[in-house]
Amino acid sequence: MKRLITILLSVMPLIAWCDNISFADAKVKEICVANWDTSGDGELSYAEAEAVKNLGTIFKYNTDITSFDELQHFTGLTFIGGDAFSGCTNLTSILIPNTVTAIGSMAFNYCTSLTNITIPNTVTTIGDQAFRLYPNKD
Repeated sequence: MKRLITILLSVMPLIAWCDNISFADAKVKEICVANWDTSGDGELSYAEAEAVKNLGTIFKYNTDITSFDELQHFTGLTFIGGDAFSGCTNLTSILIPNTVTAIGSMAFNYCTSLTNITIPNTVTTIGDQAFRLYPNKD
């Protein structure tokens, strides 16, 4: 029994470590931790990501972010709101979770570098100009 307890204690840090999302983009991690790290450990766990119901516009006009494939772990989301990633001109890749059913108007407006986006078949509504690249010229 003592040996089993020792083994369990030795893997406990590994279990805790595996519970955190590994972000490819340091700036995205910084934003996510600043907004949704409820435990205060400087990391974002899968449970903390799942608890997010609304991204708001915290990423709007952020030209520092380049990828957010980890968005797939934000399984509490059902909607990507309007302007959520508007003006993120260096964003190249994003994976939308399969819990999302709608993408709001201008959600990815002016994301001129976006070359890889995974939109699950659960998305049934895409708002006006959700993927507009350039302003209208009158």
